[in-house]
Amino acid sequence: MVRIAHVRLAGVMITHIPVALALFVASDYSRMELSFILPEEATNPVHRLVLDHQPPTHVGGTHPIPACLERSATLVTTGDYEVSMRNILYLPTDRFVDLESSRKWWENAYETRGAVVNYEDSELVISWRGKERVRLSGLHCWKVMKPRDLNGNGVPEVLITSFSGGAHCCDSQWIYELWPTGDPKLIFHEPYMEWSADVHHVDDQGQAVFIDCDDVFAYWPYSYAGSPAAIVYLSWDGDTWSLDAELTRIPRPDEAQMLLWQLDARASFRAMMDRGGPDKFLPAPFELYAPVVKLLYGGHPDLAWRLLESGWLPEVDGLSEFASMLEGQLDASPYYRHLPWQNLRWQNRNDPF
Repeated sequence: MVRIAHVRLAGVMITHIPVALALFVASDYSRMELSFILPEEATNPVHRLVLDHQPPTHVGGTHPIPACLERSATLVTTGDYEVSMRNILYLPTDRFVDLESSRKWWENAYETRGAVVNYEDSELVISWRGKERVRLSGLHCWKVMKPRDLNGNGVPEVLITSFSGGAHCCDSQWIYELWPTGDPKLIFHEPYMEWSADVHHVDDQGQAVFIDCDDVFAYWPYSYAGSPAAIVYLSWDGDTWSLDAELTRIPRPDEAQMLLWQLDARASFRAMMDRGGPDKFLPAPFELYAPVVKLLYGGHPDLAWRLLESGWLPEVDGLSEFASMLEGQLDASPYYRHLPWQNLRWQNRNDPF
């Protein structure tokens, strides 16, 4: 991690101060000279750059090394295409982000090259033979995947992810198909997501399968930390990546697992009561609604509603109201309505499934 900087402001050299502080102090200067130093090489600058434009007033995040500041930079190239950033402060790196070691095909697929700091006019540009074809703007912290064929048609795609800089939100994603004729085609776009989709595996047809999380449960029922994870899988449908119900389905839990969830939920309910809860902000414990949501999305709504009923303490009011609130989230979901088991509701939970 880069920790130390030499900064020259108006001819005065300030040494050995944190990089983030150096950029903040320099925010009112139109010209800044900044050298990054590696901790283990405290006498040798890694990179030096003179900025002739107004630096930003805020720097967030942790930036990998080696690093330097640039107004623009090329991220990736393939064939006649180039993906670059413009009008930003950019900290490049050749560090690879590996997924789980079991995903051999996808290891080292991501090349993290971009930590863009608080520049409202930052842009990411896709060019073909030097001519601009696509321009994305308004976000920062760009991550660009090495172009590769994601849908099995022999044409490389580039996956672009951008983070807005918020505490938890938001990510935006684009997948462009890079046709050799110079006409990149947008084949997937998810704007302003709490969780960004990621490649889970590649199927037998050579098509990427994405794992995603339904944003409808972000901050539900109360906090971000208490949000249940509604996991879904997206597969290639011939035009884009869309919900794959069979991949989203999970194995049916046995009775032992159901009993463990029930006992855990009831114990958590009693702990809430000892603390003066539940209340209108948190009417049920995470240990109850999290597995309920998992079962609903995983293809077992009969078990989900059974668990909600059995895990709810009889002496606590509000079961039906909570079930109605949960169904309201399901109704607002862009995914759940497309699952073939979505019609088994709380009201008809005892119907054959």
